[in-house]
Amino acid sequence: MAGDESLEQTAISSDLARPSAVPVAVEALALAETHVSVQGSIVRDATLRSDSPRVSAGPLPAQIGRYLVIRSIAAGGMGEVVEAFDPELDRRVALKLLKAGRGRDDSQARLLREAQAMARLSHPNVVQIHDVGVHDDRVFLAMELVVGETLTGWLATPRPWRAVVRVFVGAARGLAAAHRAGLVHRDFKPDNVLMGSDERPRVADFGLAREDRDALAEAARNPGEQALLADKLTATGVVMGTPMYMSPEQHLGLPAGPASDVFSFSVALFEALHGTRPFAGDTMPVLARNVTEGTIAAPTGGRSVPGWLDAAVRRGLVVDPAGRYPDFERLIAAIDRDPARTRGRWLMGLGLVVAAGGAGAVLQGGAQAQVCGGAPAAIAEVWGAEVEASLRERLAPAAASLVVDGVQRYADGWATMHGEACLAHQRGETSATLLDAGMRCLEERRQALAGALAVIADGDAATLAEAPMVVAKLPALAACADAEALRSEVPPPDDAAVAAAVVQLRHRLVRARVLADAGRLDQAMTEVVKIRGEAEALGYRPLIAAVWLAEGRVAMDMIGPPALAALEQAFVHATAAGDDALAAEARARQLYALGALAGQVAEALQGRVHAEALVTRLGGRGDLEALLANNIGVLLLLTGDAAGASERLNHAVALATRDARTDPLDLAGYLKNAAQVAVDDGERARLFDQAAEILARTLGPEHVMTLTLRLSQAADSVELERAAEHLAAIGGQFAADRGRYALCSLAYYHLGHTLDELGRAAEAAAAMARAAACLDAPIAAQEAEPMAAMRQLVSGQRRVFAGVESEAAIGDLTAAAAAYGAHAENYYMAWNLADARVGMARAQVALGRDEPARTLLEQAIAGLEAPVNTGDQLPRYLLARARVLLAELLLRDPAGDRGRAAGLIDAAASYYRGAGRAARAGELVALRSRLPGAG
Repeated sequence: MAGDESLEQTAISSDLARPSAVPVAVEALALAETHVSVQGSIVRDATLRSDSPRVSAGPLPAQIGRYLVIRSIAAGGMGEVVEAFDPELDRRVALKLLKAGRGRDDSQARLLREAQAMARLSHPNVVQIHDVGVHDDRVFLAMELVVGETLTGWLATPRPWRAVVRVFVGAARGLAAAHRAGLVHRDFKPDNVLMGSDERPRVADFGLAREDRDALAEAARNPGEQALLADKLTATGVVMGTPMYMSPEQHLGLPAGPASDVFSFSVALFEALHGTRPFAGDTMPVLARNVTEGTIAAPTGGRSVPGWLDAAVRRGLVVDPAGRYPDFERLIAAIDRDPARTRGRWLMGLGLVVAAGGAGAVLQGGAQAQVCGGAPAAIAEVWGAEVEASLRERLAPAAASLVVDGVQRYADGWATMHGEACLAHQRGETSATLLDAGMRCLEERRQALAGALAVIADGDAATLAEAPMVVAKLPALAACADAEALRSEVPPPDDAAVAAAVVQLRHRLVRARVLADAGRLDQAMTEVVKIRGEAEALGYRPLIAAVWLAEGRVAMDMIGPPALAALEQAFVHATAAGDDALAAEARARQLYALGALAGQVAEALQGRVHAEALVTRLGGRGDLEALLANNIGVLLLLTGDAAGASERLNHAVALATRDARTDPLDLAGYLKNAAQVAVDDGERARLFDQAAEILARTLGPEHVMTLTLRLSQAADSVELERAAEHLAAIGGQFAADRGRYALCSLAYYHLGHTLDELGRAAEAAAAMARAAACLDAPIAAQEAEPMAAMRQLVSGQRRVFAGVESEAAIGDLTAAAAAYGAHAENYYMAWNLADARVGMARAQVALGRDEPARTLLEQAIAGLEAPVNTGDQLPRYLLARARVLLAELLLRDPAGDRGRAAGLIDAAASYYRGAGRAARAGELVALRSRLPGAG
């Protein structure tokens, strides 16, 4: 049971002036060992009251970690809660301290679970964990010291139903934040809610929380926390939770998901409103039967509860989890919709006013809540029910769901962060300067959200197709909570008018970036250039640097030469302005633009050391470190340094995974890059799957980026039969959109080669015909040359695979080889060149021309043996095929080099065995038997 092992709340009395004062919440904090039997014993709450506080189990140390102990607040079976002082941050905290000498690893594990669960959350309605550690083999948590009482104590005094709802709505927001973080509380009850002196409810005691695996698919996580949080907390024959508030699934021993918290919350709210619990039962079997059968007792408390509110609460008590509210946001909307208040808003709209005396009385009671309560209204200006309905009307259902869910998460996160930043300042934890910087950051993100919704609202079909991308690319909120980064921000201009103009231009800039994310690159570039002119007129260099960086990023999206010049200007202005973060980002992106886009790889790598020094000096920016590591990894791969590339790309993944500021689509890109250089097949598949999961979650499984990643994964697979199935499906999806002609052709090109390698020649030729057909669509002018080469390559290979028109095949492939040969410094172009040469060699052999075929095969083998190591299977089996074909030619030439033939056969056989294709390796035995001295 929960009360058997978990230390209860950290709420204490505000009456600390008298040394003999007893904290008013100690009654709730006192712990009794409670055991609930399923054999008919009386059911008692897991947290029992007592008339006097428990005394400490023994003398307390003067100091625990860095914390100076003040006094014991309460003690129980598991340990005790003490009040302490944190000298580093000059504040009082509550320490939960596990009892020494218990010899119970599970108790320590449970306390650590609570720390890990709650440390994930930063929300005004969740008790904040500050620290966790071990002192003399005793685990302790340092957490927020809440001055006040538990919700149980608060409810001991009869309250108006509106006051009760207000408090429970706050608690619901805390639970909603927990669910968004991937956590289920599993033991919600009034004793686990602390009421501060400000009457702000805070959900506490997540000692029974464990990861909700469905929610974790939607939330970033720290892999290091998984082991503890994922441990099961139920032993055979034991049910975790507090019986009076447990859901049907908990009583039945089934998994308790978010819907279980909805149920427990609804039980507590029903009890708070009516004065009696909804489910009767003095023994465990009776209580469990009533809960699992949905038998709700008639309220006997004699309290008046509006019918609409009672009905709303009862929905949360439905036995079937699917019948309850799908999430706390919907529950809050149901219980916080007082019709009288709604009518009051209409009356206000008609011109009626409230008497000044009454309004003053209301405001004075909750001054801090009023000061910090503006976030919902601010976010409602850009996101609400009407905007959601409009989105659902314009977007396809699948896209609408992704967009609405993404926007809702962003809006909720924004409101939470806004409120917490304000409250932290009100509590004196942050300076006015830091608050202002955080609020500027948050307002830019609100403008980005408004811009995203506006772009989607008036977008054409192409823009609507990219709506999930627009939402996924919204700037990270985490940056607005980075105190160190905010402190290092360059101050705004002293002149008020200039400062206001800078703010407006920054807002326009984030909206211009939204246009680029929506694929409207020309429009975005036009706007950015216009903003740059106005920024330069103001002369405020941090803004000028930001505009140049935005221009460089748009130019990179357009794959245009202006990117390098713009990024250089961004670096120069950022350095002059002292904006180290922007300077580091500009330099990191400049390396990629110079090396990967402009083809000057060696020159780009010369700037590597400088870029790394900038990021190292900046410190604490895992997102920028990851960006630079990825870009360097790509450049190293282009030089053929596969080992160096792999090291950098995997480092990028590790950094990005740990930093909440990382764009999720960037993380997917880092994972894909790392997958493509992975040597181990299992590791490659794991990285690809992680990237695909991110893309499918944020953009949808049918989005072009998701399909492109799956195309890469299929092309890198050693399981050729499955790869062929996936490539056929992906090619069909791309074929349905004539604008995806390049990807369509690439999918069928890989499919053709895969089928050819499987010995299915007719199907392989048909796939190459489809690859050519993809290119019958209108081709963009800038892609005319590469698509012409692609058409010649697939057309030539179609003839080779079909065994027809060998002369025509040689003509097509010769033209393709000439096109790819001009760019052979890039490894993927070199592969296409080798592919064309192997195809020509096969056509020459079909015409009986062994000598030119041998020359082509030698050239192809030399190109394919270059030390570039990616996971793509095509160059591997092209190389094996070329070796086998050359060996055959050498063996049928009386003057052929037998030693060379033997080496080629052995190398090819080694590849086939390593790829798990023993049958193909076995086929080479007959060829090897033709060698002198064989068998």
